Amino acid sequence: MPQDVKNRLDINGMKCPICEMLVKQSEIWLGKEGEDREAAVIALCEKELSSLGVYGKMICDAFVKDELDNIIHHMENGDDESKDAKKVCTKAGLCKSS
Repeated sequence: MPQDVKNRLDINGMKCPICEMLVKQSEIWLGKEGEDREAAVIALCEKELSSLGVYGKMICDAFVKDELDNIIHHMENGDDESKDAKKVCTKAGLCKSS
């Protein structure tokens, strides 16, 4: 997604809550592989952002393509495997530390 579209959608302000939601609901998608995993995550994200219509779909598509591998990496490494959403998403650079 072009940067100007991302800016208009304010995707940066949504990265933390989307990440936390995906980590908290990871049992739905974590066991899947490749395109199946990506499709499951996009579907979950779109369900959560359904009130935004087509913008929600655009945000989810961009977020998953840009950040899913990063989230998985931080879920699988070290003590983050406990699925502490705030901790995982902060280490992934998607949430600010408090």
